[in-house]
Amino acid sequence: MKRKIVKSLLKFIAVVLFLSPALMNAQEAPRLEFKGLAPDEDVSDIVKKMQIATPTQSENLSDTEKELRSMFPDEKWTDLDDLLAKRMHCVPNETMGSDTRCVNNEETIAGVRASLTIYLKNNYALNIRILFSSVNFSIVVGALEEKYGKPDSEAINTVRNAIGETFQNITKTWKSGNSTMTAEKYPSTIVNSAITIEGKMYREAAKEDTEKRIKEGAKDL
Repeated sequence: MKRKIVKSLLKFIAVVLFLSPALMNAQEAPRLEFKGLAPDEDVSDIVKKMQIATPTQSENLSDTEKELRSMFPDEKWTDLDDLLAKRMHCVPNETMGSDTRCVNNEETIAGVRASLTIYLKNNYALNIRILFSSVNFSIVVGALEEKYGKPDSEAINTVRNAIGETFQNITKTWKSGNSTMTAEKYPSTIVNSAITIEGKMYREAAKEDTEKRIKEGAKDL
């Protein structure tokens, strides 16, 4: 009887030791995010902070600036350039299953200049996309690997530009929970690279949007 108990106990210990690394990795799964912005989370407070610029004491305002200030009386911003270029703009959107699209063309990632676009639905981030010069792809990816470790998958394929030149496109993907982050060197052109972070809400919203468009498209046949 004692031998059976000991044998069962040893089996239990072996199973625990076998599963413990997987359990530890699951607990330590990194949160895929960009400057606090993460998919499937309410990011309204972060977006509001990104929209607000430094207040100004200038009294010499142009008619255009006065009009814009009257349109946004509760916001603080420095001048017309801040409003038009250096701030994040949020506008209604009906693509990718979202209801709002926010853009900041004066963002940075890993110390290089970038453009940030966030697709939102009811203030929750569905899709976070960062564009930057493909020249800096190795720098940005190196920083991502420093923070998140080696990607879960990597793919290389050949792309061709308009004049027939070929380039090696690199795609690296990190996964954590329901979130996925993809770094692609040449997503559409050889000029820009892209980082995309998305979660379960985006996949569900995109599926609903596709089904809706298919039904509407069927009416135009």
